[in-house]
Amino acid sequence: LSPSSAASDVYKRQILMGCNENSEKIKRGEGNHHLRKFLFENEHLKFVAGIDFDRSKQAEDYTKLIYLSRDGSVGAVASSAIPTVIRIIDPKELTEKYEIETGHEVKDMHFAPDGKVISYITASTLEVISIVTGRFIIRKTDFDPNYSLSKIKFLTDDVVLIAAALKKGPGIVMVKISLRSGSATVLKTKFITNKFKGVTAMDVDHKNELAVLAGSDNSLSIVKLK
Repeated sequence: LSPSSAASDVYKRQILMGCNENSEKIKRGEGNHHLRKFLFENEHLKFVAGIDFDRSKQAEDYTKLIYLSRDGSVGAVASSAIPTVIRIIDPKELTEKYEIETGHEVKDMHFAPDGKVISYITASTLEVISIVTGRFIIRKTDFDPNYSLSKIKFLTDDVVLIAAALKKGPGIVMVKISLRSGSATVLKTKFITNKFKGVTAMDVDHKNELAVLAGSDNSLSIVKLK
């Protein structure tokens, strides 16, 4: 087994984990239960089920991204295969609701706090999709051409935070964007550091006061969002 990603819901105590099976089994077309569900009960992890959404025979394909809405009612899963297909799923039943064909490589994605929309980024674009209809509702494609978008988090239902690496030389910038009125408007852009070249992970505390960036050099940077 080869774990690659995970997401948890503290309220329903459920955990989804991306984890490939034996590579030879995958190549033989015998299936790959790459998404596994666990419940945290009585201080122990209980395996519930595994499922193969991708039906891939390529052993190098793996579950790259998993996210759950804040209330745990809906999930999103994306494989490393390019172009990326995002699967909107029911975490309780481990069933697929629908697919989002992106046509590109998705770098990261995140649910709004109210769970009504999901946003994803490619290296150069921001896309926002309604969970109810599965349709694109907001798109931004005019980022600085020197930015390579890396990670995204919703701060509120209509404000997102994006971390991007500079293409020319080391450096990380953060961009705060408003999604109000059906358009993406940059509220603030700030150069953060030139100590590393890429962002491998980003998280934000529940009060939206601090962000933490994991750098490509295995460092951590804490940023005051104010």
